[in-house]
Amino acid sequence: MRSLSLCVGLLIYTQGVACQGIFGSIASGIRNIFGDSSNNGNTAPSPAASQLATLGGTFVQLRNLNPYIAGPLWFKNGDAAAYAYVAQNNMSLDSSLPDARRIPLASGCTAVISYDVRNETANIAFSGPAAMQDRAARFTNTTGLRQVSFLSAYIPAAQAIPEVLTAFESAIGSGNSSSLQQEIDELSGGAVPMRVVCSGYGIGGSLADLCGVWAGRLYPDTKVRVHTFSAPFVGNDAYAYAHQQVVDLSNLWVLSSGASQMSTLLPHSVANNSMAQSGSTAGSLNNYTSIILTRSFQTSNVPALSIEATPTQTPRASLRDWLSIVDGVISPTGSSQSSTSAASFAAVTVPVVPITPSDIREAFQFTDPVTPDPACPAILCKMQGEAAAACGTYQINNATQATEFTNAIPGSVLVQGTASGADVAIAYNKTTKIALISWRGTVSTRDWLEDAQLFQEDYNFPAQYDLKSTFPNVRVHHGFQGQLKDVTYEAASDATNITKMLNTMIGNDTPIRVVVTGHSLGAAVSSVNAFAAAITWPTADIHNTNIGSPLAGNQDWVDAFRVLVGRAYRGVNAHDQVPALPPLSQYRHVGYGIWIDNGVPKLQDRPWFDVRDTTWDNHTCSNYTGYLYNATRAAIPTFPLSVNNSVFTTM
Repeated sequence: MRSLSLCVGLLIYTQGVACQGIFGSIASGIRNIFGDSSNNGNTAPSPAASQLATLGGTFVQLRNLNPYIAGPLWFKNGDAAAYAYVAQNNMSLDSSLPDARRIPLASGCTAVISYDVRNETANIAFSGPAAMQDRAARFTNTTGLRQVSFLSAYIPAAQAIPEVLTAFESAIGSGNSSSLQQEIDELSGGAVPMRVVCSGYGIGGSLADLCGVWAGRLYPDTKVRVHTFSAPFVGNDAYAYAHQQVVDLSNLWVLSSGASQMSTLLPHSVANNSMAQSGSTAGSLNNYTSIILTRSFQTSNVPALSIEATPTQTPRASLRDWLSIVDGVISPTGSSQSSTSAASFAAVTVPVVPITPSDIREAFQFTDPVTPDPACPAILCKMQGEAAAACGTYQINNATQATEFTNAIPGSVLVQGTASGADVAIAYNKTTKIALISWRGTVSTRDWLEDAQLFQEDYNFPAQYDLKSTFPNVRVHHGFQGQLKDVTYEAASDATNITKMLNTMIGNDTPIRVVVTGHSLGAAVSSVNAFAAAITWPTADIHNTNIGSPLAGNQDWVDAFRVLVGRAYRGVNAHDQVPALPPLSQYRHVGYGIWIDNGVPKLQDRPWFDVRDTTWDNHTCSNYTGYLYNATRAAIPTFPLSVNNSVFTTM
């Protein structure tokens, strides 16, 4: 498994060469990643000598943030802001990112591309003229948008602002000798990145938004992050749907006039588009970077973060409310067509068989990483191996099966909590720098007792980042958090503390990706654990694949999960009863769902069903893995008015 990552920190490895010093926490043997910086207004000319001290000072501060002091939220956004700072201020690459490349785009826009070999991360930062930003920010509806060319075969209804889209297309078109993909290939030596980070301020942020969707579709097994600052909205609801599906972590920031704090907006909508006009907002990039730097060292009295919830976070919403794609789609030729004529996704009979150790080894590729096949199905590529690992953990019922699992994932260790009976497998691969945490589902009486503890409790935030003040109302299922605490914060010994055990396995490495997975009860605990993993390993991409999960927390939990972890890959099979539990109004699912309907994985949340309309028969782990593991394409709704008349294309 390969992926791209956004890098910010003191230690910079570009093209394998150590370029900058080491940040704090050397005792833990963990090093930081690197970043760049940007500013407000038109794409700036090369700064004069008198400006270099100020620009360079901000840039150095951003890239030298210690993630174990700043925490995951401010570190990752500071990292992205650093790259955006370089692009927006047209800073000399010789002094900031000596191995990076700057390529010109249409309409006076630019892109700065760098590659961190050590962390297998492509960083792409964009900039553009303020006048172009103001023109884009004046869009008050979706009239006049143009089809997004690189999505036309998958989501033909996706449209974006023409001038912004043209500028981005100039970076990826076949006629551009310096295309983004070509630059990444040359900088990486042909390797597929494990992480791609797209960032930008103003119109550069809009370009970064498009970059994230493009990268997510191009590199199906790569983790993609998008960080934008005062960016005008990019496209219509169909485009926003594409963004939700293929971008793993998206922090889109808007700073309103006179505000001293930032609030995330996902997706950036037409309704607040005026906030992105450069002449009518206090949101200069300097203001953003100042807030990030302040919050990165603030350990008390931190104001709560204002997060705009999206309709996709309400599990009981109708399918139309969830997606809101208009009736009819735009064909690749540009003519309007009825959704009923769109290509349908034929249901197929998929064999349902138990997952074997060889399946786990082949799917997860934990020990023998290879360059991913570009044909690996989008979205599902990030679920298949992880689901296999989850079911492999679930199937361990005796010593022989335990041995089979540890043989499938060499170096893995099985851990059982003493108080709750939690069962979890952990492993770390020093070649791929991927950590695995795989939770077992409900199999014992103690597990059932944990399931039955339906009341919610405050999330147990570690004290060092004061995230309790940032996200003050996050509450999760008492029993699920109890299983996590039993093998982490409240473990009886180091031998049952998976955090300490993983850190011992990791040693002097810094994990690039932490995969947290599970089925049933294990799926719910995995989502709670993924949130904790983002805090424990603040530089890493946290990947959560959970299948057959009950609801785990409240709406504030879902929103905070989206900001710190990003999207989850949450599979729901047919009328499985467990994802409808507990049937209490205060519970929500993390986004976004993949509904396996009649054996076909569909990129939509399952419509709400009353518990009485669901069945336990659809819950078995082999059902989930059989369908996910054997699927070659996921289905995309192009006309999601209702469950019965939705028509699907494939991705």
